[in-house]
Amino acid sequence: MITASLPRELRTRHGLQAIVAAFGVFDGVHRGHLEVLRRVVQRARVCQAAPVVITFDTHPRAVVATDLAPPPLLCTLPQRLRLLAAAGMEAAVLLPFDQAMAAMPAEDFLRRLVFASDGPRVLGVCIGSTWRFGRGGAGTVDTLKQVAATQGCDVDSVQEVLIDGRTISSTRIREAIQNGRLEAAAAWLGRPFAVAGIVQHGRGVGGPALGCPTANIQDADLVMPPDGVYAARARLISRGDRADGIAYVGQAPTFTRPGEPPPPRLVELHLLDRTEALYGHEIEVEFVRFLRPDQRFASPAALKEQIAVDIAAARRSLEQTPEAPTAP
Repeated sequence: MITASLPRELRTRHGLQAIVAAFGVFDGVHRGHLEVLRRVVQRARVCQAAPVVITFDTHPRAVVATDLAPPPLLCTLPQRLRLLAAAGMEAAVLLPFDQAMAAMPAEDFLRRLVFASDGPRVLGVCIGSTWRFGRGGAGTVDTLKQVAATQGCDVDSVQEVLIDGRTISSTRIREAIQNGRLEAAAAWLGRPFAVAGIVQHGRGVGGPALGCPTANIQDADLVMPPDGVYAARARLISRGDRADGIAYVGQAPTFTRPGEPPPPRLVELHLLDRTEALYGHEIEVEFVRFLRPDQRFASPAALKEQIAVDIAAARRSLEQTPEAPTAP
């Protein structure tokens, strides 16, 4: 997939002369997003143009000062790019969102960045019907249509996708994951929820003390399900390998001394029937089923006994749960 920081690079660096574009944040690339992207692919095919997504390198709320904290993300940037490519996007423009861009009036944003004279010709734009852009979120579908009309560009406003009468949104999916409603999240995403990241070194107690070596992911920017133990499936991104496993989410209270500040939350993945060092590799951990909540054990030995029980429960759960189609 082609990536660029500005739309004009699609022409000057990559030779794309004409595009049809989708605008949005696309965190999670859920089923509502996929409908917008499907329209882009259809229109691009008719126009003989490249299907492109114009998004941001960071979530706008992480930059714009509001009363709300930046939302935890549904996926990492590499994850998002894989999902966008799988949806048919030929290129992604990752606009460097900063205070200057946040302060840009909506029409300036369109004329200076999207419809820049030195960029590719934009033959069509597809956006969600409620999407807002520009300073203070003042830009609307009507704003886009007015500017696009001066450029000979068609605008397709896509209505929100509903499931059981409820609008699919990244916010709703985050809330479902944080509350442990993983089946609902999967229905709205169109795939099981998975956390991705680069495997890091942990405390080094999984193998020596517990006989259960783990691959650890820690990313405070990502949304996480409730602390506890889950039957899981994992994928090594560089090879596409999939494997059954068991995942722990939490702060390892058994190994935290009284009075010691708790460590950051992390995901610890133990692969079943496989032993291999994954440090430095990107993996994706798919949460299949919740097994039990997190708890502090009286000793590492007591935790080790419970892990054996958890692994047996994970095996049973995975045997009963068919694999979902491989996510991109």
